[in-house]
Amino acid sequence: MRTLERLGKALDTASYVYGCIGMAAVFIFGFLLTFEAITRFFGFATAWIHWGSIAVIATISFFTAPYVMKEFRHVRVSIFEELMPPRTRVYSQLFGYFMFFIFNGVCTYYLFYTTVFAFRTGEIADIVTVPNWPLYFVCALGMLLLSLQTIRGMATLAGQLNPDLKGGKSFFGKPYFVVGLYAFAVIGSIYLFVVNPTAGVFTMILVFLFCGIPIAAGIGFITLVALYHWGGFGYMIALGMNLYKSMEEFTWLAFPLFVMGGFMIQRGMAAGLFRVVSNWMGWMPGGIGIAVIWTAVMLGAMLGSIYATVATLFILTLPELDRRGYKRELTLPMIAASAILGYLIPPSIGMVIYGALTEQSIGALFMAGIGPGIVLAIVFSVYVLIYCWRTGGVEQVSVSWKERFKCIPPNLISLVIPVLVIGTITTGIFTPTEAAAAAMVYVFVVNIIRGDMKLRVADFKGIFDAGANVIGFMGLLIVGALISKVALIQYHVAEDLVTLVTAFGLNKVAMLLMMTFLLFLMGCIGEVLPVVIILIPTVFPVLYKIGFHPWWLCVYLIFMGGIASLTPPVGGVLFAVAGMAKVDPYFIFRRVVPWVIMDLIAIAIIYLFPELVIAIPRALGFSPPPGF
Repeated sequence: MRTLERLGKALDTASYVYGCIGMAAVFIFGFLLTFEAITRFFGFATAWIHWGSIAVIATISFFTAPYVMKEFRHVRVSIFEELMPPRTRVYSQLFGYFMFFIFNGVCTYYLFYTTVFAFRTGEIADIVTVPNWPLYFVCALGMLLLSLQTIRGMATLAGQLNPDLKGGKSFFGKPYFVVGLYAFAVIGSIYLFVVNPTAGVFTMILVFLFCGIPIAAGIGFITLVALYHWGGFGYMIALGMNLYKSMEEFTWLAFPLFVMGGFMIQRGMAAGLFRVVSNWMGWMPGGIGIAVIWTAVMLGAMLGSIYATVATLFILTLPELDRRGYKRELTLPMIAASAILGYLIPPSIGMVIYGALTEQSIGALFMAGIGPGIVLAIVFSVYVLIYCWRTGGVEQVSVSWKERFKCIPPNLISLVIPVLVIGTITTGIFTPTEAAAAAMVYVFVVNIIRGDMKLRVADFKGIFDAGANVIGFMGLLIVGALISKVALIQYHVAEDLVTLVTAFGLNKVAMLLMMTFLLFLMGCIGEVLPVVIILIPTVFPVLYKIGFHPWWLCVYLIFMGGIASLTPPVGGVLFAVAGMAKVDPYFIFRRVVPWVIMDLIAIAIIYLFPELVIAIPRALGFSPPPGF
């Protein structure tokens, strides 16, 4: 027993060190990219910084995935397990993680195979003269650690199967029935893929979701099945190279850089923003509440993440709202809903992910999010104003014009971030990735100068931990979605869907309503962002073909991702707010409906007036997508 405990601790240590190495590489190359972006104007440029940046983003998911598995944080749909007896629930989890282990094991084997092949053939990188096999090796080692962590996780779950754990009384609640049903559904969906790839793809997605398989593996399995069906084990040799190449794109590095910069901002730079906004808006009925919404707009322009926004917004605003007499029946769902603006207002991590997946200009998508973000903030503000005007009982704040202007200069240092990111991208000075690097470096330097962060191991550990937890599960999820494109292209799934939609004669409104209904349901049972990432390779080309503007589509998907975070029983933002406020989640569930309706109203507005999305990026000179 002690030997197993020592092995477990050694594995945790190895996973933690591996994750820290990956995050340190992101941090270092953030500085190097900023340096090169600035010195480029003096005629200095290096090939190795660009190559190193690509190598970092290609490998970062494999560095951080084992660390996330240590605490079972890889995303999976588990809502049906809540309805199962305890013993059956454990068997359901074991089935999901067993399938995860199979996927990880297959990927590990083919990554090591690719490593050995590259070593024997002397494969050299394209940009600089260095061998490629060490990069393949670190990916393979990361997948090996992930496989071992999965085995350890399964052992932990199996340890819960003691005689006292209650099982189901009915036949349908027995573990063998549920696991047997899962196995039958998986085999049946694979057989359907062999018969009809288009129908099989969607069936496999649904089956793998509802069987509790981590979503990254669920979509990755589609690729494994497709490659084997296309050419047997010989064709699956391509899997190792595809895993590495999936995120080998310079643009993707903006994702971990924005994540790391967002966590650094939470160290203190955002503290004065709420005071600035409340001084200017507090005189209105519900002015402090409206100030919360527009503070969320400003935080969205700094943090780029819905969860970073909601955590910061809660800390900054709730004490003042309580002091001014605002009831928590209003304030808690308001804070949760306002955090959606962290998805829409640039720079947005969601926009980076969607832009890279759909091959759209990230700069254009950043600009496309501004109009809808302001529309949503106005809709929220009108609701709060009317609510507080009718109910009363809240204190208004009135300060002198001198005080209003006086509070701005101390906070200008924070407002530089959106100007730095948006301004340098729109003017073409920096690429989105370079802008993300510059923002991260700026925040780090300011934090050091202000004393919000010190050059201590503990401070770096906190930032690396927080970053690895996000990048670890999201990165592997994106890898799974990207490698699935291989299968979808081979079997012409998107083309078949276009033909099907054309045959049924579905117009844009019908498709939009159907997609909204589907994504709303998916959001009620799990995080919709992973679902959207899964659907983009198949559904996005179809919607593009029938006339939806790609920029509008990405903004729409961002909206639906935000709505999903508010819809019970799985709304992640609602649980985050409930946990921080120490209230029963049901307290917020009952009161979030008006805010979800307002999100849907905002979607309707941007559908009726698409120029709200398209006009700004077009006016700033971004080239429209083909066909628009």
